[in-house]
Amino acid sequence: MLLHKARLSPDSLIPAPPSRQPHPPTPTNATNTNSYAIKLFPLLGLVVLTAFMLGQNGCDPAPNDPTNGSTSQIIFQDDFSSDNGAWDVLLNDPELLLEFYNGGYRMTAIKNNVVYSSVPYYNFPANVSIEVDLAQTAGTQNTAMGIICRNTYSSNGDSMYFFTIYKDGTAEIDKYVFGQKTNLAGSNNIISSIHTGNATNHMRVDCVGNTFTMYVNGAQLFSVTDNSLVDGDPGLMIGTSDEEDAVVLFDNFMVSMP
Repeated sequence: MLLHKARLSPDSLIPAPPSRQPHPPTPTNATNTNSYAIKLFPLLGLVVLTAFMLGQNGCDPAPNDPTNGSTSQIIFQDDFSSDNGAWDVLLNDPELLLEFYNGGYRMTAIKNNVVYSSVPYYNFPANVSIEVDLAQTAGTQNTAMGIICRNTYSSNGDSMYFFTIYKDGTAEIDKYVFGQKTNLAGSNNIISSIHTGNATNHMRVDCVGNTFTMYVNGAQLFSVTDNSLVDGDPGLMIGTSDEEDAVVLFDNFMVSMP
């Protein structure tokens, strides 16, 4: 297991540990081995943790699913019905809990003013479509939850795109390049397609070339272009601002070729 943690702030950056261990490509027929910006991140900084589980059991690359209305090739999917070794599990960490719970993957952020992400150990291409069902089960309306893509890290800091929704019905897209945050799109107004409160939402993000498009429950929210990050991994995220003990339950994670 390789864990990465970096503390980011406008004025300082603690160097990250060495990058994750390289791994060989996974054949397509083989088993995987393994706020709106102001709202999300206050100026005092944030914590990003990306977890990789280097397991020997994993999710199989999946065939097309004719029931989802898409002809894209599904390259990775997980219904979180059991621990298959593709995701990290943390049960005793003082800041973050990651666990398979009630048929889903539950992330609990114990501290305030933090952002955590979890990324499966898999060889993903840069251009992907990512989908997941997610519901906030504890925490305030300032809890951020969603999808990341193009996640990389180095001694200069984390880089990734965040696609975030909140239980009050607002949403945003942000990017981090070596720890420096830029808001790309967002709305502090309630978006009608987002189910508010503790209801489950279906989220989809398309990361294709320099175009990044965000959907919730079938409705397109934002589409932006950006040239900063050209490759990296998809995953899941949770973030807190002023609250502690925020909990988000994820289910039916799927990555496909767009």
